[in-house]
Amino acid sequence: MSRIDLDPTQRLVDVNWDTPEMQDLLRKTEHLHLDNRHLVNKHPILLRLGWHTSAPSNAAVWVDLSQADGQRVVLTDFPLEPGDPVMLEIRQTGLQRENFVYAEVLSCRSGQRVGDNGLFVLVLRDLKRPPLLTSG
Repeated sequence: MSRIDLDPTQRLVDVNWDTPEMQDLLRKTEHLHLDNRHLVNKHPILLRLGWHTSAPSNAAVWVDLSQADGQRVVLTDFPLEPGDPVMLEIRQTGLQRENFVYAEVLSCRSGQRVGDNGLFVLVLRDLKRPPLLTSG
C-alpha cells in the first residue's frame, strides 16, 4: 500500500447541493447542533448578573473545555441575553479563596441533550481586565 492510498482527498467527489435529494437531507439535519460539553469537565460555580460582588449569586455549572480563546460554556437554569454582564465565582479545589471572572454573554440557547431539561447553555466571553465600575 502506498502513501497516496491513505490520502482521503483522492476519493473526494463533487456534490451538487441543489439536487432535491441533497436538499431533503439538509432539511432532515438542520436541527442538529454541535455540543462539545464533556461530562468530566463540569465544575459548580456561582454566577452573578452584573460585575459586583454584592449582586445575588445563582448556582451554575462551568463546562471546562480547556479553550484558550477566552470563551467559556456555562449551564444555568435561567436564560440571559447576549451582552449581559456576568461575574463567575470559581472556587478551586485546595484553595481557600475564590477566583472572580468577569465576562459577557455571547449567546444563550436551550439545552438539547438528554437530561438538559430546563437548562440553558451560555457561551461567555472573558474580559481581559476587570471592568471599570462607577458608583452611581
